[in-house]
Amino acid sequence: MTSLLKRVAETFIPQKLVRWDVPFIGLEGVPRVIILSDQIDATYYATFHFAFEHLQAKGQVDFAVMSSGEVRKSLPRMGTRQFVRHLVTIAAPHAVIFSRFATPSGGDLIELFRAFNIPTLYYCDDDLLNLPHTLGQGVLVTHGAHQVVDARRMCLASVDRVLVSTSHLATVLRAQFPAQHVDVLLYPPYLASLVEQTPREIRSAEDQPMTIGYMGSKGHQHDLLIAVPALVEILERFPQVRFETFGTVMMPDALRRFGQRVAAYGPKSNYKAFLQALYDLKWDIGLAPLVNNDFNRCRSPIKLLEYTACSIPTVASDVSVYRSAMASVCSLLVRDHDWGAALERVVTDPALPRASLDRAREVCTDRFSLSEVAERILAALQIK
Repeated sequence: MTSLLKRVAETFIPQKLVRWDVPFIGLEGVPRVIILSDQIDATYYATFHFAFEHLQAKGQVDFAVMSSGEVRKSLPRMGTRQFVRHLVTIAAPHAVIFSRFATPSGGDLIELFRAFNIPTLYYCDDDLLNLPHTLGQGVLVTHGAHQVVDARRMCLASVDRVLVSTSHLATVLRAQFPAQHVDVLLYPPYLASLVEQTPREIRSAEDQPMTIGYMGSKGHQHDLLIAVPALVEILERFPQVRFETFGTVMMPDALRRFGQRVAAYGPKSNYKAFLQALYDLKWDIGLAPLVNNDFNRCRSPIKLLEYTACSIPTVASDVSVYRSAMASVCSLLVRDHDWGAALERVVTDPALPRASLDRAREVCTDRFSLSEVAERILAALQIK
């Protein structure tokens, strides 16, 4: 019946009614998964793209991805019912994942897929229903609008299962949706294999040039402020030290007075290019300050994995997000009032961050391998 429906669709329904951001590669005889993603952004790439590519390469699954922008373009042309029928007939998906999906049509799409007996899942990596003001007005306008939050709440309540990035976020969502089944993925994968690495200079003297950096989005501006007083002190005391930012986060005003000793680099939209650019900055230290609040406790230690993949030692806030992953390199876990002392230690003792980087590589390789992440996704999708 499925093959008959597919032949009918190919005969009577133009394939270009929809546009995939990432198309199926055409594997035969394997489960197919459709991902409807809010955006084709770092969250999508870090969570699904490379894991599914890994599974494709092993011949275990095929997948295709469509952004919410493409969904919104298709629905007026086809109507919601015809759109779902089209995807079902041309793809015969094993499951449909709604990744941070927030369009008003989400609930209708879920209902229609379920009418075709297609399992639906919703993925989120933050507590998207309770966004704090500290994320900034730009983030709140995009993700905190009532219609966006309502759409996500409807999706979370309606899907067959919910997928989340951390156990703490699972606890939060189970409390909000007690009837819902919530699975925790292993997130994020360690993607050092994406980075083209070159031999790097080993610095031994404390008067050698050193660059401290912070990589993040504008939603982390408030987190970066934790470390700013310590950074001011370090830049004043150690003229060989520079500070740089990478991403949409803005250079704090208190650091601009250091002129050419500070620099800000804009974001990269391609995730592989982002990792390569981060590596090419050749930072000696990567900062991961994090305000210890309910929203942030739902986050993952992704900065640790990204810094480590790019050969950058991580100095992180001593909060649960990083504590579980960095317990064996605890000398670089920092309480809020200790940032000055911590940064002085890594500036004056280059052996300390080098040793922590070696241990972080071991932890990331052992606990967050791409193959393990991919297998957890398969298990969550109930694909054997």
